[in-house]
Amino acid sequence: MKKVIVAFLAIFLAGCGSNRVVVKNYYLIEPITIEQSASDPLFEGRCEISDVDVAAPFAGREIAIRDKSHSIKYYENHQWAVQANQAITAVINDNLSARNLFRQVGRRFWDGRPEYSLYTNVHQLEVIIKDKDFFAHLNIEFMLFDNKGDSVAVAHKANRELRLPEKSLNLMAKSISEILAEELNILSSKIEQQLENQ
Repeated sequence: MKKVIVAFLAIFLAGCGSNRVVVKNYYLIEPITIEQSASDPLFEGRCEISDVDVAAPFAGREIAIRDKSHSIKYYENHQWAVQANQAITAVINDNLSARNLFRQVGRRFWDGRPEYSLYTNVHQLEVIIKDKDFFAHLNIEFMLFDNKGDSVAVAHKANRELRLPEKSLNLMAKSISEILAEELNILSSKIEQQLENQ
């Protein structure tokens, strides 16, 4: 009986001594710096940046990982530092403000309805594993709405996967930021072309 108790105590104490601290890692979706346009705004209208709508499976703090076509998991110890909808909304606002396309770009206008509103939907924001490779995946849709004409002025969709050179969630967050910046470049060009023709 004493041997059983001693063995149990040895196993219990060994288990207590092997506890390791689990560190959570947090990742950022950040703006890619663009040069502030020194020119006058191209268009006199104001543009309100509506809060980005992120599909429910990707809206939380946990980073989603897809290793099967219709199955996702979440990293428990790897999370977004800021929820995706807030981070992407801030990036869009900063990016379009720096471009000087509109007289004013902002999140809210309290002194009347702006001439334009930008709506953004994120359908997927995840890591995809294919053949042991990691891919950053962003499926995003922009819609610039003309509030005066009550119509869509510009629409742009992108469904992009970018292979990561190594299995790194830091590189995944960086790649998502880069994809977002590239798609905002395309969106800005479309806005400029469309509004110049009006």
